[in-house]
Amino acid sequence: MFHYFGYGSNMSATSLAAKGVESDRAEPAILRDWRLAFTVPNFFAIEGCTGNIVPDEGRAVHGVLYACDDRYLPVLDELEAVDVAYARRELEVETYDGERRVAYVYVGLPARVVPEGHPSLRYRNILVQGARDAGLRDDYVEWLRDLPVVQRPEPPPFEHPVEGELLTPEQLASRSSHVALAGAVFDMSKAPPEHAYLERLFAGRDATLFFLKRMDTSDGSETLAEISEGKLTDEQRGYLDGYLHEFERVYRYVGRLQYGPRKTGRAERIASAARAAHTFDPSKAHERHGEILVPSRRVLTDAEQTNRRLGHENLGFLSEVHGFAPIEPPRLGLPSSHAAWDAAMADLTGLYRTLGLRRRIDRMEVLPADPDHLDDAHLLRAGAVLGMLAHAYWYVETQPPERLPPSLSEPWAEVRRRLHRPQEVLSYIDLIVYNWRLRDPNADDPRRVENMQLAFPTVDNQEERVFYLTQFEILSRCSPVIGAVVRAQESVARDDPDGLETELHLIMEALERVVRDSLLKINPNPHGPHHVDPVVWAKTVAPFAVPFVEGVQGPSGTSSPIFNLLDTFFGRRGHATFLGKEIKALRSGYPKYWQEIIAATGEVSITDYVSRVDKPWLSGLLKDAIQVYAGQQGFLGRHRMKVYGYLELAFKVGRSVTIGGFSGVFSDRTWDQVDSELEYARKERMASFPHGAHPARVLEARKTTERGTERVQHVVLDVRGAGVRYEPGDRCYVLPESDPELIERTLKALSSSGDETIALTDEWRDAVSFRPGRERPERLTLRELLRYGRLRPVEPRMAEALHAVTQSELLFDAIREQTTERWELWDLLDMLRAEGWDPRRLVEAPLTSTEHIARVVPPEMFRAYSIASVMDEPDATAASEVHLTVGKIRYDDEGKRRLGTASSFLARVAGREEPVS
Repeated sequence: MFHYFGYGSNMSATSLAAKGVESDRAEPAILRDWRLAFTVPNFFAIEGCTGNIVPDEGRAVHGVLYACDDRYLPVLDELEAVDVAYARRELEVETYDGERRVAYVYVGLPARVVPEGHPSLRYRNILVQGARDAGLRDDYVEWLRDLPVVQRPEPPPFEHPVEGELLTPEQLASRSSHVALAGAVFDMSKAPPEHAYLERLFAGRDATLFFLKRMDTSDGSETLAEISEGKLTDEQRGYLDGYLHEFERVYRYVGRLQYGPRKTGRAERIASAARAAHTFDPSKAHERHGEILVPSRRVLTDAEQTNRRLGHENLGFLSEVHGFAPIEPPRLGLPSSHAAWDAAMADLTGLYRTLGLRRRIDRMEVLPADPDHLDDAHLLRAGAVLGMLAHAYWYVETQPPERLPPSLSEPWAEVRRRLHRPQEVLSYIDLIVYNWRLRDPNADDPRRVENMQLAFPTVDNQEERVFYLTQFEILSRCSPVIGAVVRAQESVARDDPDGLETELHLIMEALERVVRDSLLKINPNPHGPHHVDPVVWAKTVAPFAVPFVEGVQGPSGTSSPIFNLLDTFFGRRGHATFLGKEIKALRSGYPKYWQEIIAATGEVSITDYVSRVDKPWLSGLLKDAIQVYAGQQGFLGRHRMKVYGYLELAFKVGRSVTIGGFSGVFSDRTWDQVDSELEYARKERMASFPHGAHPARVLEARKTTERGTERVQHVVLDVRGAGVRYEPGDRCYVLPESDPELIERTLKALSSSGDETIALTDEWRDAVSFRPGRERPERLTLRELLRYGRLRPVEPRMAEALHAVTQSELLFDAIREQTTERWELWDLLDMLRAEGWDPRRLVEAPLTSTEHIARVVPPEMFRAYSIASVMDEPDATAASEVHLTVGKIRYDDEGKRRLGTASSFLARVAGREEPVS
């Protein structure tokens, strides 16, 4: 038996067990006169530094003291890289109970130690979770949580090189210098000397489980069978992609690992069918009186009938007319037996101002909330009242209470149980969906901010009213979306593209009303009719709904079910981002019918159908609908801009946490973190959806007036049949192509004919898919790659890539002086040739090489132009032409004529039959 003091990742029992070490006893302990430092670099740069301890009088390291069987000591030594990165020492530690023990502790070898570094986010999360689970002191856990971390890059999906072997697990095991990771095999024999330890550790093995079980989200239950069947989450894939790129950088790629017997013929066809099983199967549609009934229609019909029969909507607001909003306005009172709750709610604003709320609630008796005393019809109001009172009780004073009083906690728990809401937190339904009353029920379009007031105000100021009621107005304005989604799926089942077109238009119109009207009502302009002062909002409204129980999700805007529905309808696949995980997790807290309609919507793929019918006008319409929802100028993009403005000021005046769980102080610039996460989530959605490019012919490019200059062109794009819609003020993005003369100069500089076949990276494959008639090709000819590549000017990315492979001092100076953009690619290649470097290497290098031309030359980007026309008829569903006013760029540089890429492209292709993007 030996004692071992774990102060790093081994504070986590899950992490220790994943390494094959079991303990007989574990307890918190302290190592005095040492401090925790991050001075041992990980073998892979993306992980930053791992934990170490250094002498420091007066300081202390908290950790976990394990009692382990002697057979585990060699296992620990091997995994802690003894004599490679760490040395094992015996030091005295003290348990939290005051007992002293001599224990083994691993200390970084002086030869491996570097100046103070930072851990990765993954490693820090494991430390925090391990410390919390082990019962370490709260202040130490908080200190760990605040440690700065190394920002892990977001790598693209790993791309297997075309060439390579296919190895069985038996063949892998016979090669001691080889290792497999997520299906890729690498040779470690030529790795740096410090990796010899890993070569021994992994010799001939599949290391995938080794890495997966070291994720901060691992519960240790991952299996090789799941890996071989491809059952990885988006988060796991992204994590492994980071290591795959590191392995490719440090080791030599060999090939792929074949899991199980190779599938051929019928077996492969069966496997392909299984992979497609998530898409809509016509057998999932049923006929009722000759009418096709898709899964979403069955859920919608059941919800409407059941809620009508029960006389309440506890199972979830869902109807074709009102969508996710209640059919009837919220109840205005509870039965007399529970009038005390209503009375406290009615007095809440005054009790907030006088700080008398806790005294009032503490005097209240515990009222029963079981079915014998409170009817189902009153549950939604009871849940909202108790939830609002609970949060108010917690936050009304600066010092939080130890716990909620029984007069709140007991009935609230029972009401939440009956409503199937396990989390002790105010729900989005309480705060937004059921928190309104109409001023004039007979008004036209009554569910608008101007015609509503809050059912459950707390501070009852303008900021609270507008902020909450605008969210409900948005949900109400999206009511037509629910019926349109169901009818769109019915159109797919009937093979009715015209019907699908109608419903997509309805979805777009609803979202456009939200973007152009409702979203604008939360307005920081003090002269606006719905002014929401960011400072007042941050001080009085924003903190109220923050969960007071750690680990639960609050009712942030992400909780609105319309986001989950539209994500599912448009076919979102990835949920690996912070907000992606959150929005997916929120579904489990939704009421029954919200969960069911979202799941049923996922049974029918709109995007697959549009791709299958191959009608350009329908494809264009779907792309536009997606842009209205998730584009930069759509619902999600505009929402992101709104959030940034309010959160920036909120954190500057002292806010430290958001409802969605983002926290920090002013110096952390948490508003930037939230903004980045919103954009990551938006881009994650867009990666799943069809891209938004439309094909168009350039009809003409002429002078704007008879007396005008040739340098200003009026460009007319023919977009008939492409499903393009626009309004005044919109912009048009054009994807240009390189000038043929520039291509020939570049080919000459490369000493190439242009017919060479070039393998493409994922970035290039994605970019080429935006070109009309192109999918995601694996190869292009060199001439085609240069046609679609960004050959001018030489931007820092391309300059740095060329410097990495040439080490040219002249190029280095230009990069440092930021003058590379004076060159076109052929200029730079000629210059490098004169220095003795052969540009042909770019064409001949394999795809895995940093010299490969697709890794050096980036694909061209879209260029934005303001639209200079209006649609032919205001009521038209699609435009026939788009007009642009374009300034042609021409200039001379050291005697060489330079032409702007996009502006000269539009003039050059006028009249060409081949469309542009």
